[in-house]
Amino acid sequence: MFFPSLFSGVFLALETLFDCLKGLGTYIFGVCVVAGGIRCPRCGGDSLGRDGYRVRKDGIVQRYYCKKCGLRFPENYKQTKKARLPPDLAYLFVVKKETLDNIIERHVDFKVSRATINRRIMEDAKKYPSWREHVQNPKVRKKFGYVMGIDLTVVKIEGEKHQFLMVFDIPGRIPLVYTILPDKRVLTIAKVLEQLRSVGYVPRLVVSDMEECLIKAIRTVYGNVPIQWCLYHIQAYLDKYMPNKKKMSDEVRGLQDKVKTKIMEIAYAPNRRKQQMLVKELKELVESTTMPKRIRMAVNNFLKKLEYCHPRDEFFRLAGGCDKSYYYNNLCENAMRQLKEIIREKRGLKNVEAAQSYINVYWHHKIEEKLKDEDLQTEKEMFDPTLQLFLVLEKVNLAEISKAVEADLQLLKEKAEHLGLKVIGNYAFQEEYLKRKHKEIVMKKPKAVEEASKILNVDIETTQQVLSALGIKIKYRDIDVKKAQLIYPQIPLDLYIT
Repeated sequence: MFFPSLFSGVFLALETLFDCLKGLGTYIFGVCVVAGGIRCPRCGGDSLGRDGYRVRKDGIVQRYYCKKCGLRFPENYKQTKKARLPPDLAYLFVVKKETLDNIIERHVDFKVSRATINRRIMEDAKKYPSWREHVQNPKVRKKFGYVMGIDLTVVKIEGEKHQFLMVFDIPGRIPLVYTILPDKRVLTIAKVLEQLRSVGYVPRLVVSDMEECLIKAIRTVYGNVPIQWCLYHIQAYLDKYMPNKKKMSDEVRGLQDKVKTKIMEIAYAPNRRKQQMLVKELKELVESTTMPKRIRMAVNNFLKKLEYCHPRDEFFRLAGGCDKSYYYNNLCENAMRQLKEIIREKRGLKNVEAAQSYINVYWHHKIEEKLKDEDLQTEKEMFDPTLQLFLVLEKVNLAEISKAVEADLQLLKEKAEHLGLKVIGNYAFQEEYLKRKHKEIVMKKPKAVEEASKILNVDIETTQQVLSALGIKIKYRDIDVKKAQLIYPQIPLDLYIT
């Protein structure tokens, strides 16, 4: 009789204690147990489930299990600072450009050193995929247009010069390669291009700044693939060797301008025949006038690389499109500018590994944003048939359509505006319908919002928005919006009568 009564007493006490614990709500034994208040000590995840209780000498504690990594742990398990930090500090630091102090102030609710935050940022950054993983992503590969832009620039890390290689797919505007190299030897660059080719990327055309090491590396890996001298870099080349200086005579300045204009006309000639005629004119101009040596050298160097200046008809055929932007390698230039901006904001990078990790973080999120935007654009195009069905109506309730076809309301509004409808609130109106209702309201002059709502045949909230759009003011004297009075502008009625 002793043992049964003892156990029943213990269970009764436990039951009573559990009821008390339920009443405590958010805090038990000084530890927050609501979703997000406690994190997994192993992975830092906040997706937790309850896993019963554990009876200890110091009392009864709630147990949890992590849905992400599977760890089971008691409630008063010591939460490390690492586990309590926000899940992706690298994104905040690199993409959002927040400083260490800003991260601590805005995103961390306990005392932590800048060194701890910096270590966690590096740990997060090293987990990001490299360019090799991204180019194998099927969603990324669908964007490839196989016109490749390639460029190289110098970056300083720990006081030493390194080379940053940037490769873009120009039509898809997708980065292919973003890596730091120890030097710009042909074999070093060719090794990276070999890796790109091994995943199936073989361009039909390459746009480059004509740096010798890049040209040789391209020829080593891709053979006789057509190469185009980027128009942006041609202009930069001309400005470098034929700069306009203040002390320059008007005669020389005018001669330089003629040569620059002629060279750019050659580079963007409509066809091969026209290009040859322009080359002939350029040579005659050089021979018929006395030019400074530097101008003659610039012209001769350009003519040596004329094979890399394809006329428009050939270029568009090779590129598989008629987009002039393919002539420019600005995507690589902009990417390099962004890298240098990151380095400047972070006041230099400590080592190559950290620099490459930050670059991986930045471009991972840019690629994800690009893919997300493309998906949204595809979703927008899917709305065309839906909205076309309602174009015959004078007034369309977009909220109802959104609910019926499970489409995003904001995207529906954008598409309605694109189709020429006037979007007010959750409704889209034909312009003629609004003009007609405007005239009817002005002629009948309803005194309150509720009366105007009956004329417009829409809800009270939308009525307020429509009246505001029509220039009719609302004077609120009562809590009840329906009884709000309307104030009409002093506009002659003749304007509304046709």
